[in-house]
Amino acid sequence: RRESKWRLETPIKDQADGALVDNLLSDLETWEKEGTIPAKDIEADKSKLAEYGLNNPKLKLKLLGRDKPPEIWFGKDAALEGRMYVRLQNSKETFLAKQSIRRDIDKKPGEFRDRRLTDLTTAQVRRITLKTPAGEMEMEKKGDHWDILKPLRARADDQKVGDLIAQITTARIQQFVADDRGDLRPYGLAEPRGSITLFDEAEKKDEKVEIGESIKVFGREDKGQTLQIGSVPEKEKDQIYVRFAPRRSVYTLPKKTEETLNTKPADLRDNLRRTLLKRRRVSSRLPGSPLENQKAIMFTRG
Repeated sequence: RRESKWRLETPIKDQADGALVDNLLSDLETWEKEGTIPAKDIEADKSKLAEYGLNNPKLKLKLLGRDKPPEIWFGKDAALEGRMYVRLQNSKETFLAKQSIRRDIDKKPGEFRDRRLTDLTTAQVRRITLKTPAGEMEMEKKGDHWDILKPLRARADDQKVGDLIAQITTARIQQFVADDRGDLRPYGLAEPRGSITLFDEAEKKDEKVEIGESIKVFGREDKGQTLQIGSVPEKEKDQIYVRFAPRRSVYTLPKKTEETLNTKPADLRDNLRRTLLKRRRVSSRLPGSPLENQKAIMFTRG
């Protein structure tokens, strides 16, 4: 656990599913023994350990930290439904307990990985840059509103910018494919064709999304967090290969993630504000003036 976040260390280094780990710890706190086989019974017939699956248990749980409990050894299912044999490393007794903890931990390493692409929320993003084959865009949030800075300066539609950001911050990983140290060409990730970078001003770090097959990966040189989106898998046409640099792995995400590449400045401009600004130039009718016979409305924006 680092900075209140759980991480996998072996055999995979990655962001862990915090909810899954917290659920395991919660179950451990309420886990109780429901029967005890005394040490003397085990000493009298040592073959019982093999019978209980505890002479060489295949599944063990070790907790690290202050006030840590002894290592827990998990044995076979007991005759009593929903119960199993359990032993603590420093104990000569054997216990009967519910199978719930074993279900919590008897998983493949990949099942402990966090399927959220990032823990950054849409509300935390203060600046965004988007690079596509059509050009580069940059938006910045000032107060509660978004402005377009590149390729032109204009007020952005807050809802549309929020929806664009949410395509990344709410993305869910479909498959864990491989680590990112090998050849990325089979995944269309060697040269991404676009990128989206999300900046969290509070934490002074950014998350960069690289998409496709033509722009080089910037990685950590700019202290960003890079997601690259590559080609479509042969068998899963509704998914797309991605690489999120901070997690150093290749995944698949829903194919709709690449829709961010289709974004143009006109798609994000605040059209209502543009209309209001035009109308602000119209003056009120003044009796006796040359405008007397014209209809005019003054629009103001607070």
